Amino acid sequence: MLPLGSDEAAAGNCLRRMVEMIIEQAFHNLPEVLVGSGYAKQKYEAGIVTAFSLAILQELNGRNIADPIGCLCAEMQYPDIPKKLRADLHVQLDRLHSGSRDYSEFGFRHSNWVEAKFFRGGGESKPSTQNIVTVIADLLRLVVLVPIQTAKRQKELTITGRYYLHAYYGPPLEHLNPKRKRKGAAQRAWIGKLLESGERTIDGFELDQEPDKSFDDLRNGLGSATCRIGLTNFVLQPTQSRNTNYYTIVLSRIDSAEFSMNGESIVLKTDRTFERPSKEKLKDLRAGVALAVKPKTVSKKKEQADEEEDVDDQSADTTGA
Repeated sequence: MLPLGSDEAAAGNCLRRMVEMIIEQAFHNLPEVLVGSGYAKQKYEAGIVTAFSLAILQELNGRNIADPIGCLCAEMQYPDIPKKLRADLHVQLDRLHSGSRDYSEFGFRHSNWVEAKFFRGGGESKPSTQNIVTVIADLLRLVVLVPIQTAKRQKELTITGRYYLHAYYGPPLEHLNPKRKRKGAAQRAWIGKLLESGERTIDGFELDQEPDKSFDDLRNGLGSATCRIGLTNFVLQPTQSRNTNYYTIVLSRIDSAEFSMNGESIVLKTDRTFERPSKEKLKDLRAGVALAVKPKTVSKKKEQADEEEDVDDQSADTTGA
């Protein structure tokens, strides 16, 4: 198995940050839901998201939250962007009534956006550059496309949380290859930062070093954009496995980030303060990133169906009024 989180200091810090955190506590229930006796085996991404949602519901029920299902929304659309892109899950936690300035220092947020990926196939599949493109796109969505919601009384502080849930069937490096195809090219150091437990920092993705055409959309859409992401990773995997057919599950919480493109920047700080461009420039920045990270599988027919769905929703709202 891949040795993750060998740094004892980082692991200790990671453990301290787990205390009383709803989403992180739910994450630690995933092994039971995924491989426990009596539970259905999950083979697809939607199953992982469903399992995570159920684990969160268990935590909310344990707090006696009224109507806990209302705290969750699957396929939450990113607002104010021209492309139809959705986050896998949104978790609203203001009903807990436990938020405080001190609690937020542990990473607690009221409005939480979750992107998820499940990489399956184990040793049967070779490392795929498309997997890496997908991961980069998901992280950029969380940094740039998630709205910066603010506290009611303190507009300079954000209440928005960002999480990346990534699960692997088999050794993670069979799905995310740190080696580039170009001879003599440096390895993708950021992959290790995404898989190791504790506090980690990703200093860019070095797209200009990627020779594969799979990266063309990101390269062409982002140009000379720069990105730096501060993470806290929580990692679950068997202490001992009988074979390579095991789960490794990672929850990466984005604690800070800096993204710059075309002279405009978004800065998210660990103390919940932030910097962003003017409304119009921010809209243009998000639109550019949305185009670059848009999945190729979204066809024109699918976009048309989404637009028709929006029209139907608007009609229903009008009729209901």
